[in-house]
Amino acid sequence: MRIIFILLSFFFHLSYACAVNDTIPSSLLDSVAIVGDRCNFYIAPENNGKTVKWNMQMMHRLPKILGNADPLHYVQLLPGVQTNSEYDAGLHVQGCDNMHNMLAIGGVPVYNAAHLLGLFSVFNSSHYPTMSFSKSMCESMTSGRLGGELSMQLPSLVPDSVNGEFAAGVMSSQGTLRVPVNRKSALFVSLRASYLNLLYGSLLEWDGNKLKYGFSDFNATYLYTPNEDNKIWLDFYGGYDDASVIESEATDFSAKWGNLLLAAHHEYKAENFNFEHYIYTTNYKNSFSIVRKEINFRMPSAIYDWGYAGTFAGDNWRCGFSAVVHRIKPQSPLIETDNGYKEYSTVTRNCKELLLHGKYRFSLFENFSVECGANTNFYISPSSKYYSSLNPAVTLGYETASLGRLSFMWDIRHQYILQTGLSSMGLPIEFRLSSDGNLPPQYSQNYTLSYSKDIFGGDYNLSCELYYKRLYNLIEYDGNIFDFYSDTFKMENVLIVGDGENYGLNLMLNKCSGSLTGWLSVAVGRAMRQSPLYGSGWYPANHERLYEFNAVATYKFNDKFDVGATFVAASGTPFTAPKKFYMVNGNLISEYDKHNSNRVAPYSRLDLSMNYTFHRKAGVEQGVNFSIYNALMHKNKIYYRLKFYENKFAYVGMGFIMSILPSVSYYCKF
Repeated sequence: MRIIFILLSFFFHLSYACAVNDTIPSSLLDSVAIVGDRCNFYIAPENNGKTVKWNMQMMHRLPKILGNADPLHYVQLLPGVQTNSEYDAGLHVQGCDNMHNMLAIGGVPVYNAAHLLGLFSVFNSSHYPTMSFSKSMCESMTSGRLGGELSMQLPSLVPDSVNGEFAAGVMSSQGTLRVPVNRKSALFVSLRASYLNLLYGSLLEWDGNKLKYGFSDFNATYLYTPNEDNKIWLDFYGGYDDASVIESEATDFSAKWGNLLLAAHHEYKAENFNFEHYIYTTNYKNSFSIVRKEINFRMPSAIYDWGYAGTFAGDNWRCGFSAVVHRIKPQSPLIETDNGYKEYSTVTRNCKELLLHGKYRFSLFENFSVECGANTNFYISPSSKYYSSLNPAVTLGYETASLGRLSFMWDIRHQYILQTGLSSMGLPIEFRLSSDGNLPPQYSQNYTLSYSKDIFGGDYNLSCELYYKRLYNLIEYDGNIFDFYSDTFKMENVLIVGDGENYGLNLMLNKCSGSLTGWLSVAVGRAMRQSPLYGSGWYPANHERLYEFNAVATYKFNDKFDVGATFVAASGTPFTAPKKFYMVNGNLISEYDKHNSNRVAPYSRLDLSMNYTFHRKAGVEQGVNFSIYNALMHKNKIYYRLKFYENKFAYVGMGFIMSILPSVSYYCKF
């Protein structure tokens, strides 16, 4: 263990540049030999460090989870992005809630982009060449969110010949096929499907009950390049999950959910001018139900979007607009018992959003740059209430070769589509709401001071970031599943509106050259909330981690053998614990402590991976991947619950369904 930790802690990350320029008159040279360490630009900062562009080839070398290389899981290892526990596949960027981020495919939003258990997302890494991630509003002005933006980039090159890759693991298999239709067009198709029930149906249990689960993803992208200046894409994504927990002869719990996305993109590139636009529809819907004896309880919800976005860009400027029609169906409880049938309002709510944005970058004097931007939101709520907001953003940057780059960013953001629910533990029981009436738009003011410098000849990069965010009109769900049985239930009565404050420090050391690459990151911070329901004081957000340490390392021994490892150590997340239990007339009564005044035990996890390529000939590569999730078998507690044992009960910590997840998968590239 000590040796592994030293290896993880010593070297790391991909630097921004690995070049030293010396000039000699060409007349004095007979020949030139260039010798140096190879730089593996798997992660490349862009736009003065405000955006990270990630090459998907790196996914193959990082530890896999049950044979799946998940982009969202790896983004959580970057500084400023919180690593989650199992059952939670969301992103928490600089202390923000999961709902504050935009996850997208080619800029088109994907809602609830997680499969069950939160272990991996709906994004099939082999289908996309790169992904981009931004925490800065100057780079994500079209998202209409308070947090960051992660977008999977569509393939943009027509392959010379048919090629692809395939992987078969212990839980699922996935494959990608790239077919050139002609010299100007190509079709990219990816499929991923699980066979958990087929192979392990008799072994799967959750809390003593039988578990059934399956999922699938399908991607299809058609690329057409009529000439050097134009590209056209037709893109489709469909994903589906089906889960149930069976107790004796009756289904106690079941959930079905999925995404559907269809988009048409066009990009035009001139010498000093770019124009790209797309039209799309995307939707997410779920059906959650509990069936126990005489009660049939269902909570369906859905969101449908139809939109258009266009962007114009030059060397130092960018502007554009987007228009979206949202059709939202919040959770609509349906209860059927022996005494009758009860259905709450299932009114579908329509709202419209228009966003205009622009930015311009210039230099005041040598080494000092200014980037000014803004977006303007126009929003019409379901009750025809009209909202508008102006969201400015300013970035000041000073950069020299000897001192590095120092940046200061300030911006204001507004968000009109809200999200809440009974739980965020990777289950489809969260739903969307629109700003309207008693639910005002959320907004924030954000301040970020960052510094970055290449060191040791450019082989390493050191960066640090200080941030402060003030958030307003945040919502929390204060109800539970039993509230729906009440005749007086109203959604607005279980939603709490409050404010928030996020602040912290992120440090990162990156290494890019040589056989060993990776990064170290340390984050400390607070994500505090305030709500009238819990008094005038502040309390930590449900996802807050006081500290977090991430280490990522990959080592390539030769063309056949490479290894990878990730290590996470973080504080526990807050929860509200009961102070007392007592019985009254045969009923169990709980008396709770202050809201979120307790914490689960610290979280830690080591993941390991090894790739061995046993065949490489005639353009075909075959190999085996061995991965271990939570190799140290640390028993991380995720939440606490009351558990009954005959006539006794206890308040116990609940962990993941398995303490360790080893996997082996076969891969083939051609």
